[in-house]
Amino acid sequence: MADSPLPIWDDMRTLDACVLIEETCASIYYAFAGLFADNAKFSTLWTEMAIEEESHAEQFRTVRAIHFDSYTPFDDENFLIRHILEHVTNLNENIKVKTPTLKDALITALILEKSIEKYHLETSKRVMDPELAKLLEVMVEYSHGHIEMLHIAADSA
Repeated sequence: MADSPLPIWDDMRTLDACVLIEETCASIYYAFAGLFADNAKFSTLWTEMAIEEESHAEQFRTVRAIHFDSYTPFDDENFLIRHILEHVTNLNENIKVKTPTLKDALITALILEKSIEKYHLETSKRVMDPELAKLLEVMVEYSHGHIEMLHIAADSA
């Protein structure tokens, strides 16, 4: 693998990674919106999803600002979040190299949303801070909504 565009993990906190994941997902979805701009329905879908991901990043930034010194992740949380971050970062880079088909983009987004949904769900059950737990539960709901939209879109593609 080429030099990783990821920051050194020891210098990153889990909430920073959550922000980066949401921002990278937004970048991926904006790229898909551009790639499929000739289809207004799908371009709009990708743009709406990207805007929501940007909103999620801002929510994590807010929690990070409030709880930066008091939040301590559990060991396997860092492994999972790092794995997801590496996956979305590589995916974002690969899209620039090889243009996916619409079907591939939809399947990729489904896998991505399901992975993030699972992470948020598992983490929401383990964190001690009730505010962060609630935010993660809300993120699960957003991911679930994205998954439903993507299934509908994939069926009509």
